[in-house]
Amino acid sequence: MGSAIYRVIHKYCGSSVLASGCAAISMGLDPNSDRRTQMSLYVCMRALECVVRRSLSSEGVLSRIVPKSFRERFPLSELIFVTSCTEIMFSWFYHIDRLPPFYSKWITSMSEMHPALLKLLHGYYHGTLQYGVKSDCLHDYCVAHNIDPVRGNLTTLVSKDIVHPMDPDSCTGNVIRRFTNAFLRSVAIYTPVHLLPTLIFRMHRIASPSTILRISYSVFRSSAFLGSFVGIVHICICLVRNLRPGDESTGVLLGCAMCGTSVFLEKPKRRLDLALYVAPMALQSMWRRLSAGTSLHVPGFEILIYALSLITVTRTMKESPEHVRPSLRALMEWLFMKE
Repeated sequence: MGSAIYRVIHKYCGSSVLASGCAAISMGLDPNSDRRTQMSLYVCMRALECVVRRSLSSEGVLSRIVPKSFRERFPLSELIFVTSCTEIMFSWFYHIDRLPPFYSKWITSMSEMHPALLKLLHGYYHGTLQYGVKSDCLHDYCVAHNIDPVRGNLTTLVSKDIVHPMDPDSCTGNVIRRFTNAFLRSVAIYTPVHLLPTLIFRMHRIASPSTILRISYSVFRSSAFLGSFVGIVHICICLVRNLRPGDESTGVLLGCAMCGTSVFLEKPKRRLDLALYVAPMALQSMWRRLSAGTSLHVPGFEILIYALSLITVTRTMKESPEHVRPSLRALMEWLFMKE
């Protein structure tokens, strides 16, 4: 509906600002507030990208202030990704309700971390569970893995063979297994991602050895990135548990901060895409954290953000389309501008 509203108003008024603002109001028809928030944050990040690209152009403000050598070397995409993943993973471990349900379920699936262990880490961090105070939170988990439930009642430290029973004597083996499983799952995810563009736009080259090699290498790099993301979290948890027995929080926090560094395994041009994907999730989590227990909720705030962001993107499309990412430019033209 937003597309139709934009076309009608722009046709008779000729103003992309007015048309975008009115089109954004149609978001209010969506009864799902989480979906509205996710969409507004997604468009907001795309709008910020347009602003940055424009500012860094030859006529832009930042190009006159920031030296070219610094702009080319500063890892902005990587910094956004690492910072966003820190917030996202912290919320997944300790405040999972701050994340969109589909995203938290996906993280849980990729991590293969048992819900009972997550409950232990969550309880330890929030103080509802502690060593020396008997608890049956791991009772069913221990029974399922043929471990004496008494060993998991928290009256003594939870040993590594309880934490990773598939590799009872080796933290290294546990990390390798986690990496391998996540890598194989990622192959199934990233093969279509890297194959579809060739099938759609370069079908005549699909059987070329160079094309097959390029796609295979891209899938390998992307899968290694996601596998390493999972592996780093488990490395940090095991490392701190070995160095500081009884500390069940520092390793998690370290893992949250470090897992995003796996993005350096991805191609540089894909790092910005990944950063723009996770940043809205992180912003949503941060907003929920800041507004928890307060009256910061502003009715229609996400619609306002969406409207301002859509205005920014459409104006950039009109005035300097070269500063809009090609994929976004094609989408915007199809939605709002083509007859």
